Amino acid sequence: MTKAKNFKDKINTKGFKELPENINKTGANRRLVSTVLKELEDKGVEQATAAQIKSSYLAFINLTKNELNEIQLDESQPMINRIVAKAILGNKGFEVIAQMLDRAIGKPENKTDLTSKGEKITEIDYSKLSEATLKEIVNAKHSKD
Repeated sequence: MTKAKNFKDKINTKGFKELPENINKTGANRRLVSTVLKELEDKGVEQATAAQIKSSYLAFINLTKNELNEIQLDESQPMINRIVAKAILGNKGFEVIAQMLDRAIGKPENKTDLTSKGEKITEIDYSKLSEATLKEIVNAKHSKD
């Protein structure tokens, strides 16, 4: 390829040897999150709150297949809506809905009682134990080690 094809009308025949100040030694400028957020704010894009996301997840649960498909295909929808709609309609729809419910309302409480058979566990008052019982406890502890 010739220089003209590479640079079109921006031909600089002097090059970096004669104009070393044109060399960008630090690479492309970084795009900071704060810069992107400022740009979005200037465009009128607002941050979604946790409550809004929770509400939208719970609303998605009530949508029909056709409504989800419309959202998925509607380019004016926020991307999160389109992605969630597509995920629900996909092969792992049930798993996606389960994750959405976990995020929106939390996982169900899972209690397992392994030792007390439902009775309240209380602190042991060692001062009320007999000397023989205390020796049994100490011997049992040492035999495990």
